[in-house]
Amino acid sequence: MIYSVPRWLLLGNNGAGWLPNVTLIADDMPHRLEQRVIANEAIHQLQQDELGYFKWVLKYLSFHFEYGYKDNPFEVDSRTWDEDIEQRPPRAWENYVPKKQE
Repeated sequence: MIYSVPRWLLLGNNGAGWLPNVTLIADDMPHRLEQRVIANEAIHQLQQDELGYFKWVLKYLSFHFEYGYKDNPFEVDSRTWDEDIEQRPPRAWENYVPKKQE
């Protein structure tokens, strides 16, 4: 389900895909960005399906604290594939987890 909501509800962001099977997009988003943002948030829904919702939330937060928003593997995955969602391989986010140095 996709819902259009006021931007303040999204803390100033264009969209949010952190609810199970719900995508929220800003109601004042420029039309040129709308499809890409919807695809970006749809990828978060795919990630949730791949891991299970609660595991995804915990892993998302763990990645966020370890790598920050920009380098969070879930965010890198969604930015990388949001223009070509049909070609996104399953669990693509795993490819963006930085390797631990020994």
